[in-house]
Amino acid sequence: MLKVVEKTAGILRKQSVEGFDIYCTESVGFTAEVRNGSVETVKTTHRVGLAVRVLVDGRLGFAYTTDTSDDSVLVTIECAKENARVSGRDEYSFSAPSTSPFSLKYDECYPEIP
Repeated sequence: MLKVVEKTAGILRKQSVEGFDIYCTESVGFTAEVRNGSVETVKTTHRVGLAVRVLVDGRLGFAYTTDTSDDSVLVTIECAKENARVSGRDEYSFSAPSTSPFSLKYDECYPEIP
């Protein structure tokens, strides 16, 4: 998922946006149904999500997708920009500062995940 975030950020840096946030989530699940000591069904799930929030001309836009393919990332970015264009101006567009004194690297937070 880090590659998806990096790809999305790279695209957004080249766009005409004043600022952006990217939120990405991934979850993997496993369930098994057992009856009378026998396994009846086994299911695995893999869910991903990508949210993009952009600031365009002082207006906030948001879009979300569960498809992280290249085409879908581009569409999600365009949807967020279009949503910003039709929204009202917002003086409190981002709740957190655009820079942070903290520097957390993915591999430092999750060394067990390649």
